[in-house]
Amino acid sequence: MKQYNLTSGLSQTSIKRMFRCFRPQLKRFSSGETIFRYAQENRLLGLLTEGTAVLRMTDIDGAVSLLDTYEKGDLFGELFHLPLAGFEYLVETEKGCQVLFISYDHIIHPCGNVCEHHIQLINNLFFMAAQRSRNLSLHLNIVNQPTIRKKLMTYLTCLCSQTGENPVTLPMTLSALAEYLCVDRSAMTREIRLMNLEGMIRSSRREFYIFRKE
Repeated sequence: MKQYNLTSGLSQTSIKRMFRCFRPQLKRFSSGETIFRYAQENRLLGLLTEGTAVLRMTDIDGAVSLLDTYEKGDLFGELFHLPLAGFEYLVETEKGCQVLFISYDHIIHPCGNVCEHHIQLINNLFFMAAQRSRNLSLHLNIVNQPTIRKKLMTYLTCLCSQTGENPVTLPMTLSALAEYLCVDRSAMTREIRLMNLEGMIRSSRREFYIFRKE
């Protein structure tokens, strides 16, 4: 699937006109800060222009899960993850971030001229939302695997397929991976060690090589 970002298909001139039209707000955040809290009255989209961030969910029992990770060029907001009642959703910085906030109303209500760049942006948002939906479905498939080993292999295989690389470098720390897979970090580390010993994988920190079956 082609990867879209907010400005795909737009010239530099169109991008400048678009941002003048939308009147975005640029904010900086330090490591560990909360960037965005999902709520019904929060009608903003965030565009990450620097740094990395994560989306975490806290359920009614207080259990925290990692739902998504964000890098430069990624968007977040309720267009991409609709919050469930009784659950808290927070976007938090992993490293210092710079975020461009855009009013959702400015996006869905084109200006009187119905500018070409506005139509292209709405098209980009549509495809980005589809990509996020695909990633969420993939995440659900991974965490529904019955064992830690199957969760790991499903995730690593999908990551290799997406990047076209083997070995592949994890886009997150091992602690974050355990949270993403909804498993205990120590148990996951033991399983990785066993998989190395059994010749299924070869790993060093965040780099993993999968040995293909003949």
